[in-house]
Amino acid sequence: MVTGKEKQVMAEEAQERPRKLSPNLRGTRAKVGKVAPASGLFRCEKCGTEVPLKKGAIVPLCPHCKKGLSFIIIAE
Repeated sequence: MVTGKEKQVMAEEAQERPRKLSPNLRGTRAKVGKVAPASGLFRCEKCGTEVPLKKGAIVPLCPHCKKGLSFIIIAE
């Protein structure tokens, strides 16, 4: 699981980098309980909350709405 400090650092790094996805990851979905396909910033499909995740991490429930069951990768 990503700690609060790691989450903050990843969010800051994501803001500094351009939001440019490689073609093979564009629109990739990650479901709760599955493994994140790449490191980056993921957006909850239900409420739009952005969550930073590392590649290989288990995708958690949305920390904001607790109902979002899938995320879309928006930045690497």
